[in-house]
Amino acid sequence: MGKFTFRRLLLITALALVPFSMSAQESGTKTSPKNDFKGHIYTTVELGADILGGDVNKIKPGFDFRIGAGWQFINWLSVKGNFSGGLLRGENDHADGFKIKNGNYLEANIGLNISLIDLIAGYNPERLVSVTPHVGIGTFQYRLKVDNADGTRTNVGIKSNRNFDADYVYYGTGFKERHAVFEVPMGLELGFNVAPCWDIYLDYTATWTDSDILDGHESGSKNDWITSVNIGAKHRILRDMAREAGKPYCSNWFVTLDMGPYFALGDVRKLPLIEDTRLNFNVSGGYKWGRCWKVYGRIGFATFAQDVKNKDTDEVTFTCDFGSQINTDINLGFDIINAIEYKEDRLVSLYLHAGFGMIQYKARGTYKSHLTGLPFEAGDKVYYGFGEYDDDMYHQSGKGIGGRRIVAEVPVGVELNFRLNDHWDIYGDGTVAFYDSDLVNGIVSGTWEDWSLTTNIGVRYNFKKSCPQPVVEEEKPTPQIVPEPVVEEPVVEEPVEEPIPAEIRLVSRDDEVIIAFDLNGWSLDLPENKQTLADFLDRIGDKTITSVKIIAFASPEGSEKLNDELSLKRANVAKDFIMSELKENVKDAKFELEGGGADWAGFMELLRRSNIENKQAIADEINNADSATRYQTLYNISVRQPEIKDLYPTLRRAAVSVKVSTLEEVKD
Repeated sequence: MGKFTFRRLLLITALALVPFSMSAQESGTKTSPKNDFKGHIYTTVELGADILGGDVNKIKPGFDFRIGAGWQFINWLSVKGNFSGGLLRGENDHADGFKIKNGNYLEANIGLNISLIDLIAGYNPERLVSVTPHVGIGTFQYRLKVDNADGTRTNVGIKSNRNFDADYVYYGTGFKERHAVFEVPMGLELGFNVAPCWDIYLDYTATWTDSDILDGHESGSKNDWITSVNIGAKHRILRDMAREAGKPYCSNWFVTLDMGPYFALGDVRKLPLIEDTRLNFNVSGGYKWGRCWKVYGRIGFATFAQDVKNKDTDEVTFTCDFGSQINTDINLGFDIINAIEYKEDRLVSLYLHAGFGMIQYKARGTYKSHLTGLPFEAGDKVYYGFGEYDDDMYHQSGKGIGGRRIVAEVPVGVELNFRLNDHWDIYGDGTVAFYDSDLVNGIVSGTWEDWSLTTNIGVRYNFKKSCPQPVVEEEKPTPQIVPEPVVEEPVVEEPVEEPIPAEIRLVSRDDEVIIAFDLNGWSLDLPENKQTLADFLDRIGDKTITSVKIIAFASPEGSEKLNDELSLKRANVAKDFIMSELKENVKDAKFELEGGGADWAGFMELLRRSNIENKQAIADEINNADSATRYQTLYNISVRQPEIKDLYPTLRRAAVSVKVSTLEEVKD
């Protein structure tokens, strides 16, 4: 069976599932109420390798990426849009063969995804493994340069003014004159659930294209195709929001300033030694929200100058005398650490970010020697984006500021952030920006591979946070217990006196449990809580609880506002635990919740009972500070005497006091 026939079979199989799935839905799959499906939005990101098919007989994998967003509107069916890109590589070593010198593609499609296991076995949100075939339609836009065995060159989708080295040219109508064709992607995804809102998956996709020159070789039949094998991650956004509804997230606006070295690396593969680096700086403003997201707009400026050397002879072939660029873009950031475990005001964050924008650049340079395949000789000067010049030998102006050339950019990178206090952060950022240009660094190499690297240090100012408060339920009135009337029975005198029977009475007793918390956290999943909570539940047993009082505290670190919010979150978490584990016991109970903020009284008592040197002087220093400065005072003391911090963990707690009622025998 041929490759193209196999893809037809895969498409027919996927489409054949549609009527089957409809009949299965009509018959009804019974699920428990806790498994009721709720529609949600999800996003995906993938990285992997692609393999070009068609007339290629020597496989050379290329890199590819894919981002997507979808809507799961039925438990077994979703619609998803994808945007992807990658490199095209391959070779045919026959006598009339060819070799792809360089190529790349952009791809956009929309398709249907069928969750087979949910379709067949019924929906289960706790299922760990998923199998998802998918099929779609879209557009595939590509460009490439191909060296033919007879010494000629074929260009496909290259800009009309850049084909001076080609013998055969196929112009395109896509983005930046890429060759654009219809595509049908189809494949299979194997997913693994790793967290309530996160999956990782392995995806195989085979894409048929309506083209005969995807590999740069015209064979007479449209059998060109490309496959990819990717590893990806999926995040279910709206399900995450529903699951975390009881945990209010803070949001805030911010501004940043960063600067560092700028590396222009456009032609590093061909003429790879870049000796000079210059500086760049950026300012940005944005918004952080939810568990782990931020969006920001950025504007920056960079300069560069460099010598480019021949990779074989180490001879300087081109000198960029001067270049500069202005970049503007919008970016989306994703905090990996908070995505795994959320903590408000975490000290360290790790963001991945990607965006889209444009740069406006100008560059001037001089060719030091003739380069094969290019129309330049030694001494030729080039000017790009400098407006009108009368004395230059090669000049291209643009439509930007002062005649600068304008091209699209895609910046991607990683940022490591350190929180200093409530308003200030410092961070290190590494960003790679890809440009849709061959001229950013001034040299014409014939390949659209210009990119740059920045490694910057910056500061961020965070404006006042907006933190929704958890909802505290109103106290329920205590039910009145009305004793049943006692009917006295006549006493029958017996010769032998009977013992007086014990009276059954409703007796109230108190019980208490202390729940520990981690720094800045409100999770119950700490080792010290496991046995403590288990013993508490055993003591309660089936007793009726009439009232519950919960007061939670934080250690005196950070700020008063944050500690008030944190203690209230801890009180609500303790209440949720009581409600879930003792639901029958507390159905008529009255709840009283209090967020006690930072436990300064508890801290002073622990300090008094400790063996810390100069503890009385420390206590006096704190007592003499007012409420606005005592946090900073304690912080300064902890820098001098770090052993102070050993007192903090005991203060991060929630005290749960319950009043239980039981029927017991009581003798007068």
